Amino acid sequence: MSTVQITMAEALSVRAAIGRKLHQLFHERNMNSTSIIEKGETAEIPARSVDVLTREIEAVNADFRKIDVLLAKANIERTIVWDGQPITILEAIELAKQTRIEIQ
Repeated sequence: MSTVQITMAEALSVRAAIGRKLHQLFHERNMNSTSIIEKGETAEIPARSVDVLTREIEAVNADFRKIDVLLAKANIERTIVWDGQPITILEAIELAKQTRIEIQ
């Protein structure tokens, strides 16, 4: 198995795409989980069952968790220089949040 390296910005885009896919799968599963059938009509069977959709959701959730862990790890391991000192990206993110609060 080969590894592919992507930037943090690309990883965030992938994470967002995975999040959108999860939302879509949850919506589809919700739509396929119940049916209202009028008397005398035949039930329409969805193309994909709730069980199939649940397995897909579990797989996509695993991918989401994996990329989340990789992003967290990168945020702790990578540093930038701030005010002459190296700080982790995680700390830089928190510093940016605090600065925004102070500016307000």
